Amino acid sequence: MTKGLNYELIKKAVSGDEVAINKIVKIYEPYINTLVSTKLYDADGNEFIGIDVDLQEYLKTKLIEIILKYKVA
Repeated sequence: MTKGLNYELIKKAVSGDEVAINKIVKIYEPYINTLVSTKLYDADGNEFIGIDVDLQEYLKTKLIEIILKYKVA
């Protein structure tokens, strides 16, 4: 189970509670950052890991959309 994620938090988020939604996004942020990490190169050709911020925001937005569409029994 994802640390901090529980039924009550999901229930609040699904009902539109902004604080709960933000907590869920925060829980999934490390996973999202892993997905959007990519190798980049500076002007001297040195390799470093960077984050595609546009893709990161897209995935966070999609997560929020899914949360708001989710039906809790």
